[in-house]
Amino acid sequence: MVFSGNILLLHEALQLGDRIIVEGFEATVEKILLRSTQTISDRGERVIVPKAIVFTNSVRVLTTIPHRRTNLCLILAY
Repeated sequence: MVFSGNILLLHEALQLGDRIIVEGFEATVEKILLRSTQTISDRGERVIVPKAIVFTNSVRVLTTIPHRRTNLCLILAY
């Protein structure tokens, strides 16, 4: 795993500040370490994602696209 961690660091697939989704969890990359990636969620939770999960699962990097769509439901009172 150490070798694969070095490859990920050299490849620079993830960068600091990237919004990612791993196994249904969405967060912002805070630190990229040799054996793990530290992320922080919108609720302020710090989650440490091991490199084994990053290598065996798909990682969606949301910040590579310039625009994001979202659905909002607005209720206006008269």
